Amino acid sequence: MESGTSGVETVSTAGGEVVLLIGPDSAELISAIPRPGWEVRTREQEGLIRVMFTDEEGREASVTVLCVWRDAAPEIQTYRG
Repeated sequence: MESGTSGVETVSTAGGEVVLLIGPDSAELISAIPRPGWEVRTREQEGLIRVMFTDEEGREASVTVLCVWRDAAPEIQTYRG
């Protein structure tokens, strides 16, 4: 996502879908919906939203979506591991 972009951002991953409302200097989690066979956990704190999808089948697969905006415009990052 480009710096300074505002609006609704949807992030689709192998584990599910995350919808964020992005402002110029903040973000809000609208929804985090896991795909079948996946679980979701969210964590929100000042300047950070973390959404982690974990595989229910015990394969230890996970996908994390981070939205960070400490002292900057919100930036979305996705990690698989």
